Amino acid sequence: QEFKNMRNSYVAISKYTVGFTAGPLRPDYQIMRHHSAAGNVVEPTDYNENIGISFGVTGDVRLIQKLYANISLLYDRRSFEQEEIILGFQRVYSEQTEQRLSMPLMLRYIQPIRNWNVFAGGGYGFHFLVKATGDFLHMPLESEVPMIDGTPHLAENVDITKQHERLTRSWQLTCGIQRPFNKYILEL
Repeated sequence: QEFKNMRNSYVAISKYTVGFTAGPLRPDYQIMRHHSAAGNVVEPTDYNENIGISFGVTGDVRLIQKLYANISLLYDRRSFEQEEIILGFQRVYSEQTEQRLSMPLMLRYIQPIRNWNVFAGGGYGFHFLVKATGDFLHMPLESEVPMIDGTPHLAENVDITKQHERLTRSWQLTCGIQRPFNKYILEL
């Protein structure tokens, strides 16, 4: 009985964890300058973002006590729309889709509370643009004064990867809760 009591008084703490992560992605883009000098867009204004997806692998390495190093390799896909009226007679619309690989490097403090773990942390992330494509529409608007409006033009699935920075960086913060189940952990 004494041996059982002693054994039950110990708490198993993970030295390493490896897992999978997935979830919806809600980006927030902002126009930092006019798309064109002739546009009616007021600066700055938001793009219309679409819900994206992010998934990948993640892992923790215990450094000391309750402090862990966390590294992840994530793939995400996101898209947004932008529209502009040029000189009151032409509508310019674009939809852009981006695919990225991200590698966040973070430190996390994990505090056990009964059957749960609460964590908070922060770090730095590196993001590599794999591919960016766009659909573009230029369409004349109806006008009271007769004029040569041109013809509508639609270009779909145009590769615009080279128009973007391929490698970007960001500061990142994280917090959440974990629920251990034997050798597994569910984390939000």
